[in-house]
Parts: sequence; C-alpha cells; structure tokens
Amino acid sequence: MINHKFHSGPPPHIGWWLTKFQTAEWWRWWDGEAWSWGAGKYANSAQANICAGSKASNGPEQFLWSHYYPANARVPRIKP
Repeated sequence: MINHKFHSGPPPHIGWWLTKFQTAEWWRWWDGEAWSWGAGKYANSAQANICAGSKASNGPEQFLWSHYYPANARVPRIKP
C-alpha cells in the first residue's frame, strides 16, 4: 500500500480526489462545496457516477484529500 500525503481543507478544484475519512481511503467527487459518497478503487464508471451524484453526510472538514491520481484511472479527474 502506498503512503499518500493527505491535506485538510478544500482541494484546489472540482473533480475526483483520493480522500481519507478516519482510516478508510475512498475516491470522492468534490463539487466545490461538498464531498460525494466514496467510490472504491474497483468501482466502474457507472458506479462512480452514482457516487459522484450523492452527497456525503459528513461535513467537508472531516475529510482529508491527496493530490495522487493514477495515470490509468477509469474516470477522468474532472468533467470533460
């Protein structure tokens, strides 16, 4: 498992971000105001789309985010 550096506060732009909540890491969509439900690393694009459209019940300040984004990601970091 790779040890990613995580940051607090909002990320620099909308898009998919690797997030950490407590000890769990999930991919979440940041819409500029709130985080989405978490999508697992094996989620396909349809599953990721469902997660992106559903807001997390926790406030944004409870999540940490990382700049890490894999080159072979199944979904683009931002909407094209």
